[in-house]
Amino acid sequence: MRAKPSAAACFVPGKHLQGANPGAAIAPGASSMVSQISDRDFSRISEFIYRHAGIALTPAKKTLVAGRLYRRLEVVNVKGYGEYLDYILADPADGEMQVAIDLLTTNE
Repeated sequence: MRAKPSAAACFVPGKHLQGANPGAAIAPGASSMVSQISDRDFSRISEFIYRHAGIALTPAKKTLVAGRLYRRLEVVNVKGYGEYLDYILADPADGEMQVAIDLLTTNE
């Protein structure tokens, strides 16, 4: 099982920063690094955020979801958005679930 990083850890290409904003904007020119989110993974994440925050995400929000969660994939060392959702659902008490909810509900 992977070691769980602190919820405050933030990924910047080439370094890990502790205490940084976990949802900080992606650096200019880094948008090509944001991996694509499949329709299935987006649907699962949409259902998750609706259950936990009451927010319905339309397909038009797919890029926003991918952008907001991309750094967290790196921090927790998972390969995709579905694996990230599985990760946060496996241990809701570790704080990562709240980080995801905060990232997806800010300014919604």
